Amino acid sequence: GPMQLLLEEDGAFSWKCNASITTDGATVENDDLDDVTEVCPAQTKILLNVQFIAITISLAFAPGFGHLADKFGVQHMMTFTAVMCCTGIALLMIASATHTDRLLFIAFLCLGFMVSNTSVLIVKTGLVFERNESQQRVISALNTLFDAGSITYLGLWTIGNSNLFQNQYYDNKLVILAGGYLALAIIFFGGALYYWKQIGVLLPMNCQQQPEQQEDINLEMPPTGDDTTTGSQTRMGSDQNPSRRSADPADLPSSNDIRDDESSNIDRTYKDPSVLSTSSHIAMQAISDGVDGGSSHFDKDYINISERTSSEQLRSSQFLYLVVFFSIHVARNIFNSTTARDFLAYLGDDDKGNKYLSIFTLLLPASIIGLPFVDYVLQSRRQGVAGGGFYDGLQSINLLALCHGIIQTSNDNLNVQIVGFVFFSFYRCFLFAVTFSFLPMFLSTKVMGKATGILIFAAGIATLINIPLSNVAVTYLDGNFFWPNLFFTILVVPCIYAAWQMGQGIQRENEAK
Repeated sequence: GPMQLLLEEDGAFSWKCNASITTDGATVENDDLDDVTEVCPAQTKILLNVQFIAITISLAFAPGFGHLADKFGVQHMMTFTAVMCCTGIALLMIASATHTDRLLFIAFLCLGFMVSNTSVLIVKTGLVFERNESQQRVISALNTLFDAGSITYLGLWTIGNSNLFQNQYYDNKLVILAGGYLALAIIFFGGALYYWKQIGVLLPMNCQQQPEQQEDINLEMPPTGDDTTTGSQTRMGSDQNPSRRSADPADLPSSNDIRDDESSNIDRTYKDPSVLSTSSHIAMQAISDGVDGGSSHFDKDYINISERTSSEQLRSSQFLYLVVFFSIHVARNIFNSTTARDFLAYLGDDDKGNKYLSIFTLLLPASIIGLPFVDYVLQSRRQGVAGGGFYDGLQSINLLALCHGIIQTSNDNLNVQIVGFVFFSFYRCFLFAVTFSFLPMFLSTKVMGKATGILIFAAGIATLINIPLSNVAVTYLDGNFFWPNLFFTILVVPCIYAAWQMGQGIQRENEAK
């Protein structure tokens, strides 16, 4: 996008155009390459590859970031994020000032670490709030605002092409722009670190609630089929986070209850229905009596995912389907975001002064408009037969991806592509808001950082496919991105199946509560 335009104008990797180049009928030899303004395919290819490789490597570290976030909390990891952001921008300035193009890879790698870690911290931040609805809205809002930040590069490019940089500052344009960006980063990260220090005392209570104690209880209680929860511990329909109830003293048995006559009391709790709570007993009786015409297929041996050990939660089919779903969509999202400049250039946007690339970038922050729709979808059918609001949200992601892909592959008109831009903006909003809000609904708090990290790591691995796809389009298809775009459109089909399976998983969780 605009960042690629800034790098091209700065002459990054222009030495890759090492063959004689013809511009306006004149042949330009290697010695005069510094005066060449036309971008060659070799330069475009390496600029795309540098970004793709840096993103992939940075996403591979996400599980480690998630583990550290679970262990040390958001405040310490926010400091790391700030350091990575400032380091990446500083290296970008050095690379531009010294024309050390290979330094751009390290710069993008540091910025990638910032993005990867921020994604983990967004979920952890949402868990500070008590109610499920509040968590979902906070996570959705933070993801959308984070996504809307992509307009920053368009702002920098617009300033760089203003009258201010047409004369004496032109040669150092990227250095000056990046310097201003670095100053803003220091100001905003400074404010974030200050406020996290003020609220840091809340994190042990809300985001790291005695994982050792919860694990011990899971190990002590036998995993029998009669394991049920009370009405106040409902996972998918209550206002209280299920993963948080094990740390609530009102919900946990006292130490004396567990230790005194442990073998008889615990055994009786799980075998004698008379000691179960009234609501749980009624629920179990209703299921056994065949409520709803005997259509229930509840498995009495099923244990809710959040009650399992950490490793079992991360190996659950529900989480694995989400990993596949998220990986495919993130790879598609990164591909379209990174190749937008080249895709639109093939359709003639360069001849129009990159007008449609500007429209595309301007519409990305419009994903904020999609927040009310995300909230409506997630809240409207929570008790639905197919899995409620989250099932609808997951399938909405697939629908938006299909609409965007069909427009990309079926029409070369740049004006029609604007409609696709709108679909893509809403698609990005739903993708991150729904996926990250979904995690706390079936996983316990103690694995939230690790789970988010694994999601991002898997997405990073899937993103590797973007490298050969972009290379084929630029090198062998003369910049035509029809086949890569069609490939990602077809990949939505397995995502539809994965979403359906997750809907069935949500239903099992609801029935087992």
